[in-house]
Amino acid sequence: MQIARAFFADPSRYSFYNTFSALLVDAKGLLYRSKKEGLMLKGKLEDSGVLEIFNYIQANKAGGVLEVRRGRHLATFLFKEGRLLNATSTSVDIRLSDILYAAGKITPFQISRAMEIHLKEGRGRRIGTILYEECGVPSAVIQEALTSLYTTIAEDVFKWKKGELTFTGAENLEAYAPDGALFLESGVDTGQLLFLIASKGGK
Repeated sequence: MQIARAFFADPSRYSFYNTFSALLVDAKGLLYRSKKEGLMLKGKLEDSGVLEIFNYIQANKAGGVLEVRRGRHLATFLFKEGRLLNATSTSVDIRLSDILYAAGKITPFQISRAMEIHLKEGRGRRIGTILYEECGVPSAVIQEALTSLYTTIAEDVFKWKKGELTFTGAENLEAYAPDGALFLESGVDTGQLLFLIASKGGK
């Protein structure tokens, strides 16, 4: 915690922040070039990685949809005022219920009950919603697990070296989310997310 406080008090003391600052210039360059294509931002991971774009979004408190493609995999991040609200990826095979169970927050019975209801409803509510509404799992616990899940997705995508990305400014984020998608109520601070991943050595 002392390191975290020192970082936010004087982030220039840390080398990875200086790297972010330098990369922000590249992100702005991409933004300028992409205006001719009718997009807020577009580029290849070989030229400008996901980390740079996250840094741009955080620095400018941008809102919108970031899509990152690598081969057959697609990762989508939804931001509001620079904060991450939702993330999905075909490259990460971890479910919200897996995180909750591993943390000892739900029981096998609750998982079974939620799955039973979900299957009966077909394309109805998501498992996380059912766990909260029907199985007594507190909202704060769901939100904490979502934060862990979305952070894991970001960590994975930050490692992608080849692919394409697009960032489109948008206010109605629900239009870009899967049916029944769960949003973080206040979102993950993108600056803190960058700090966390950098401290783990994610690049």
